[in-house]
Amino acid sequence: MQKLFGNTKNEVNNPESAQNEDEHYLSTLDTVTILQRAKNKTKSKNYNGALFNINFVLNLEPENIDAFIQRSDVKRKLKDDIGAKEDLDHAGHLIKKLDRGLKAYEKGIEKLNSLDYKSAIKYFTDAISANIDTYGAYYYRGLSKRYFGDYRGAIPDYNKAIELNPNYTEAYYDRGKIKYHKLDDSNGALIDFNRAIELNPSDADIYVSRAILKSSIDDDEGAMNDYNKAIQLKPTEAQTYFSRAMLKFKPEDFHGAIQDLDKAIELKIPDDASVSMFDAYSLRGNLKYIMKDYEGSIRDFDIALEYEPNDGKTYFERGEARLSLGQNDLAAEDKFMAIKLGYDEE
Repeated sequence: MQKLFGNTKNEVNNPESAQNEDEHYLSTLDTVTILQRAKNKTKSKNYNGALFNINFVLNLEPENIDAFIQRSDVKRKLKDDIGAKEDLDHAGHLIKKLDRGLKAYEKGIEKLNSLDYKSAIKYFTDAISANIDTYGAYYYRGLSKRYFGDYRGAIPDYNKAIELNPNYTEAYYDRGKIKYHKLDDSNGALIDFNRAIELNPSDADIYVSRAILKSSIDDDEGAMNDYNKAIQLKPTEAQTYFSRAMLKFKPEDFHGAIQDLDKAIELKIPDDASVSMFDAYSLRGNLKYIMKDYEGSIRDFDIALEYEPNDGKTYFERGEARLSLGQNDLAAEDKFMAIKLGYDEE
């Protein structure tokens, strides 16, 4: 680029001392560095060079508060009192706007934590509009949209959060969950889960999510590896043992499945999980029936019915186990109860 002012030979060879630095060179630097170079030029009374750098930053970031404050100082030194005041006033306006944005961001977090997702979305939008252009603002707005049910609207926010912070594990993981569970995009979800695990290989939950996905696309070996890794990382998660038991059921590893269900029952599946203690006892009862452990099967069905006393299918299955032991009268009672509760064997 043609220099606007003459340079000495030393200035041409030293970008720091050049009155107006080459735009291509400046484009390789971050704005904080460029402003620091402008400050150095101001100290050495190279005001035109300082203005060149500051204006370069403002072309990239029109609301950079530090740039306006620095330019105000340079204009004051150049006796441009009107221009200096205008820049300082504009910096003050931006600071007030930033303050409003920070308050909106804090309010958004408060609303998100109180499960008021609609209000949270509004406040995070206000924060972003007020120049709180951080990956956190976009991530939390995306998270709020996800919980509010706006799954497609959440994706662009996660995309922006990842653009601003390419190492943001949670954004990849949450985006992957939406792609898999809500948008039927298994390939996209797998890519996101892979990246999340690459960034945080010690998060058991991500392995579980990837295992569920892999199982759904018939990669049972890959799913088993992920369940194994998740259990290695978090050996006290009952639901993971249940999920692995379900996977072991497919190749008829009934003994291994029962062992996993034993562990899930020992650890106790929490009430807020996607499966329940009823599911664990019911499944184990069925597996024991398949392995001809009819007494063990009946004991599990007994406990399952304590959790769900109106489950007709479980009465029917217990009746089958009792029939296998020759307990015909008890089997008939169970079959009758199953019919009474609306269970219809197909």
